[in-house]
Amino acid sequence: MINLKLATMLSDEMNFEFYSAYLYFGLAARLDELRLSGMAQWMRGKSREELDHGMAFYRYISDAGAAAEFKPVPPPAFDDGTPLAIFNSALEHERRVTAQQGTISSFALEVHDFGVIAFLEDYHAEQRSEERQLDELSARLEMAGDDHGALLFVDRELAAQK
Repeated sequence: MINLKLATMLSDEMNFEFYSAYLYFGLAARLDELRLSGMAQWMRGKSREELDHGMAFYRYISDAGAAAEFKPVPPPAFDDGTPLAIFNSALEHERRVTAQQGTISSFALEVHDFGVIAFLEDYHAEQRSEERQLDELSARLEMAGDDHGALLFVDRELAAQK
């Protein structure tokens, strides 16, 4: 059976993944308001991805013989002033996810739960990729500044991603 503290940490991460989905959906809604439909579409894709992550954490906890603890999902909090602020909010959020998952892995190593370490391995790799992509998008939006043509270029580019 899984260590109880580790199961709680995984449950907390599951809930945070569901919060992440809610956050990305909120970011998408704000980008829709700004008429940046490509960026909004990209954020909605991230929202669906986070829901999948939450479900994977649930399945892992359940398969390990523990009960997942579901907590209320708070409303998303983010800086919604500009596309740059929105993407910076997403980047900071992903950095927090990376840190939390690192803490879980460290504790799993401490209690010799190599199953959890193996489960999180793909998430660690994905987090590096997510942070790199959001950092690049934030840098490009910063370069674009108030240039509407440049913002629309980034918007179209994100709309083309599947």
